[in-house]
Amino acid sequence: MAGSSSARSSSFSRYLEGDCCSLKERLRTEIIRSDLFQKSSYDLSLDEMRDLTSERVHYLLKLPIFQQHLKEQLENKKDFIQKSLAIAEVICAADMATGVKMGVLCGLFGGAVTNLGSPEQKTKWYLPIRDLQFTGMFAMTERGHGSNVRGILTEAMYEPSSQKFIIHTPCEDAKKMYIGNAMKGNYAAVFAQLIMNGESQGPHCFIVPIRDERGNMYPGVSAVDMKHKEGLHGVDNGILAFDNVRIPRENLLSRFGAVSADGEYRSPVKSKGARFNAMLAALTPTRLALTVQAMAAMKLGLIIAVRYSHSIHFKVSQHEWLEKLAFSRWKVHYTLHCSALLYSRDGQIP
Repeated sequence: MAGSSSARSSSFSRYLEGDCCSLKERLRTEIIRSDLFQKSSYDLSLDEMRDLTSERVHYLLKLPIFQQHLKEQLENKKDFIQKSLAIAEVICAADMATGVKMGVLCGLFGGAVTNLGSPEQKTKWYLPIRDLQFTGMFAMTERGHGSNVRGILTEAMYEPSSQKFIIHTPCEDAKKMYIGNAMKGNYAAVFAQLIMNGESQGPHCFIVPIRDERGNMYPGVSAVDMKHKEGLHGVDNGILAFDNVRIPRENLLSRFGAVSADGEYRSPVKSKGARFNAMLAALTPTRLALTVQAMAAMKLGLIIAVRYSHSIHFKVSQHEWLEKLAFSRWKVHYTLHCSALLYSRDGQIP
């Protein structure tokens, strides 16, 4: 009888987990084995919480299961998005701050490089992330332009004489806000208006050095710590600003637009509007992780509610509870599954 009950429980669990059940279980096992995830963060200072989160991220990145996953991201495997969402859910359930920081590093910075960069740039800027040689951040949001990416004010002016871009924050509203990993990251994927001969070619993404390997800030770059927030204290959000920071011409991620040595702008997409849409569409899969993070938190709350319901007397039967739980989980899983399929290799925007 016990075996039968166990089998039903296992079968039900697999149903709720979906297609990536095995992957999730292997990752959970690795997390449970780590002492880093057994530590409580409730009595830690802000710096201690951030350090613990960084240690957890490094632990996960070294795991063979994660190394293989990052390799698949670089190779643009067909089912990468679906697996990525599954991994994000497990990590966020274990520790939300670790999940968010991992998302910034691999999903946002790594996603910008793999989706907007050339093959050479992927090798240069993505592989070191996988090998823990440096860390990155994603700098799109500005004080005056949250979701209005087309209207961002940060400038990237090309200087033909030096073959460099000059990254500059022209005003307060152009400061990059709520940037995850801002206080520890080495490089930032910065979105700025590409200006050629006084004319803007629209927002493009540039890899901008922020700190050296010892943590020293590069000249012209400033970072302001946003300190405590309403949760996620393990994530070091900050405000970035640039004062005429010069970067090599090759630091422009060039899948949708590049600048030659003599200062000629070239793009496979001629229309500025179509080019802008293509750039953002390429980044859309990484935004799906936000829904998974919310779902992980929702599941934890649901577990607490269900367990509590068993400690008091309800007129609702256990069978009815399980039916409602399964249906709710199916709706969320199905929505995410459809979203992932939209951005599989067959449906991905070229």
